[in-house]
Amino acid sequence: MRATATVLAAVCGLTMLAAAAQAGPITLPGSSGNPAITLIAGGCGPAFHRRNWIDPYGRPRTECVPNVVAPVPVRRCAPGWHWREWRGPYGHPHAECVPNR
Repeated sequence: MRATATVLAAVCGLTMLAAAAQAGPITLPGSSGNPAITLIAGGCGPAFHRRNWIDPYGRPRTECVPNVVAPVPVRRCAPGWHWREWRGPYGHPHAECVPNR
């Protein structure tokens, strides 16, 4: 019985301790309430930026994309084939070797 009461008291204490902790902006002493930490490029972080687009159903979407697009590796297609590039329905680049016409 004593062990149950001790465990119950410990669980209640930890729950109250976790509920008392709240997050808030970090400010420098003497500042006018502005947060000391600012988000970079709309919250995406270094080397990324926010891109807004509309999905096929007309809903606005937002995603973080890298600032520099990686170069497409050079590929050689077999004889009788050629390299074709296109953009998919979501704007992503695609490429493949297709037979010559």
